[in-house]
Amino acid sequence: MRRLMYRNLDVSRGKVSESEKRMPPRFTSFAEYRDYLRDRYAQIAANARDAARTWPLQIVSTQSKGYDSTAVNTLARASGIDKVFTVSTAKSKRFLAHQEEANLPDDDGGEICATLGLPYIRLNRRAFAEGFDQEYLYYCALHHNQDANLMDIRKHLSTVSLLLTGVLGELWRPKADKVEWPCLNADLRHGDLGGSGMAEWRLVVGVIHLPLPYIGARCRADIVEITESSEMDPWRLGTAYDRPISRRIAEEAGVPRRHFGQSKMGSVVLFAEPSIPYGTALRREFLAYLADEKIMARSKIWFWPVVRWWNSMLGAKSKRQFAAIYYMERVLSKLTRRDVQFPRLWSKLDGTLFCFCVNRTADTFRTDLKILSEGPSVCE
Repeated sequence: MRRLMYRNLDVSRGKVSESEKRMPPRFTSFAEYRDYLRDRYAQIAANARDAARTWPLQIVSTQSKGYDSTAVNTLARASGIDKVFTVSTAKSKRFLAHQEEANLPDDDGGEICATLGLPYIRLNRRAFAEGFDQEYLYYCALHHNQDANLMDIRKHLSTVSLLLTGVLGELWRPKADKVEWPCLNADLRHGDLGGSGMAEWRLVVGVIHLPLPYIGARCRADIVEITESSEMDPWRLGTAYDRPISRRIAEEAGVPRRHFGQSKMGSVVLFAEPSIPYGTALRREFLAYLADEKIMARSKIWFWPVVRWWNSMLGAKSKRQFAAIYYMERVLSKLTRRDVQFPRLWSKLDGTLFCFCVNRTADTFRTDLKILSEGPSVCE
């Protein structure tokens, strides 16, 4: 599927009422907020499946053992979800993707899906290691891309699909959370760029991303007040990883407390910086590009493995891993009375892979458009 088909998709159907123009309303209780999320999603689902569409949408979702996807699927299941994808393993707590060991943390959401009565498919988080022919589509959207964990979805899609995720789920965390809040106002910023790396890949594969927590999120201050209210105390764990609203949504639907939200994991794919293609063919093209554009001398390219090794240690250093680097930085910080952190090597190359892949993607679409203009219509 190519993104040319999107011009035939209906964006909205029907008239908007005066009350809907004022959305979202103020939320004064958990019930008001939960019902708003559920009801607005029900309208979206009905719109997506409308038979009057040129392409009625399939609705798919993701499920981990975390809070956000559990709450999203609990809310959405009443309106129907065709497929749920779960990634069985989370990212390593010690190594980056090119160094990962075999025994990775369990993040399989199958048990939660079974409780909710949702059909699920287990994905291979490391499918990119078996073939990454669309890798350039990831890096033309985001330089330090982490979203290859969901690459395996494409082989399970038969038509244009609406993908539900829990992106922005951090707005459900308490104020006491150790993670710094980006904002408590109506700005729809969130703490990282998770999900953004799929932007171009989605247009090619045929996926429309719906991060459900964004519904009503302009009333972020109200949502935080609900989280902090006494009515949520029975669903408050008081741990470093806590989401009372998510927990209440799921537990009231029958999901056992022990099945989710026990620890923060995540299945994203993390590579060392500066980014370099994983696939052999694209890597060869990229390195040639660096040399041809005189960004890097060909003689220096051979040092790339050493640079990635050093940068990987800096990114993973802790009291337990690469402790020598960790404690050396602390000692130097105390001696100099300033924060000392060893610099990453070749940081000036940050963004070069992004530029390369943007140009490569443009060339690909330029070729496709030329073929379309010279041949029969894709709709024939």
